[in-house]
Amino acid sequence: MGLHLLGSPSNPEDNTSTLVVDFGQIFSLPPAYLEKLAEGLGERLRLDSPFLEHFSQSFARYFMRVGLPSQIPAFR
Repeated sequence: MGLHLLGSPSNPEDNTSTLVVDFGQIFSLPPAYLEKLAEGLGERLRLDSPFLEHFSQSFARYFMRVGLPSQIPAFR
């Protein structure tokens, strides 16, 4: 399905204000552009460990799916 839930950054106990990440909506931007943009933003929210690792694993699982044939022939 390609969705990942992140707890609310302002109120983690409130399940109604969670964030949903859609891995089907990925955008690619040049690193130099992002570095310049990040310098101008100052303080910003970031995931801490182990939440960063959990998010990274979810992203990897979504893209590493291997398409196998629906009918695998019997081994003889």
